[in-house]
Amino acid sequence: MGEPSSCALSREEGTMERKVTMESIAGELGVSKSAVSKALNGKTDISKELRDTILRKAKELHYSKAPFYHILVLSAARYFGKNGSYYQQLVRMLQEALGALGHTCELRRVSEEEEARGLTLSDGELFSADGLIVLGGLACERIEDLQALGLPFLLFDYYTNKLDIDWVTPNDYFNAYTLTDFLIARGHTEIGFCGNTRMTSGMQDRFLGYQKALLENGVLLHPEWVMNDRAENGRDIPLALPDRLPIAYLCVCDKTAYRLVNALAAAGVRVPEDVAVVTFDDSAYSRRCSPRLTTISVEKDQLINRCIDLLLKKIRTDGYREHVFLSGKIRVRDSC
Repeated sequence: MGEPSSCALSREEGTMERKVTMESIAGELGVSKSAVSKALNGKTDISKELRDTILRKAKELHYSKAPFYHILVLSAARYFGKNGSYYQQLVRMLQEALGALGHTCELRRVSEEEEARGLTLSDGELFSADGLIVLGGLACERIEDLQALGLPFLLFDYYTNKLDIDWVTPNDYFNAYTLTDFLIARGHTEIGFCGNTRMTSGMQDRFLGYQKALLENGVLLHPEWVMNDRAENGRDIPLALPDRLPIAYLCVCDKTAYRLVNALAAAGVRVPEDVAVVTFDDSAYSRRCSPRLTTISVEKDQLINRCIDLLLKKIRTDGYREHVFLSGKIRVRDSC
């Protein structure tokens, strides 16, 4: 939400009409205009109690926000590591792109307990939000709870047919199919998969796309070459290399591929001479790795722009619906 206008909607008091402004809200409560501005703009450098009091009074007085929007992004805390993550990049890019349009964006991390037992948004979060984005997926029960709020709402980098909801997401199934087919076209007929196949919807789709390409090309899937990279809580686990390695690995993300290249090197295995490695996302790990990683990704700017475009359409147009899948591009580097 941008800076609230001092020319907000008016309300009637008897036969007199008075415009409700930040000054009038401040006067009603005996607080500063600065405190009212911070509360209405979702700032966190005032107490929660004062913020909620101001927002309740603004609602009581029928204060109208300026025609800019405040977007609340909800995402599971498990997706955010100490040293940065793909989702942290997406949140930062959402904030920058929305800011350039005059809107604001706030991240709300959802704890494991909230995801399991129930999620409660504060009065401040509910009042200030014009639209909701669920990034990376949550338990279906929590998504249903958020849908019930009646705000414009979409899923980002996630989808599910269990709920009647819109989304913007990479086409991970097709991208994995494309990347595996790329390996096979290069003569690789022993291809393993490295990643937790149940961690997220996107990772499941990457595994399924890999399976489709193998099946279509008559290449056997060897279960012993499917290697887990993380626990169910998202924390990395040691990579357990099989006794006999395939000649190529499809990794579920760049970070996992980076870890696999290092594990192979520690075992005296060269990439790509002995084992080729390909991956997803084109993150900093793909360029930091030696050798640099061949990866497939959807341009992040394209993802961000389509997400914002869809949410703004939903905010401005009642009943607007759309499902958006985006295909990626292979960036051929040195690991294959």
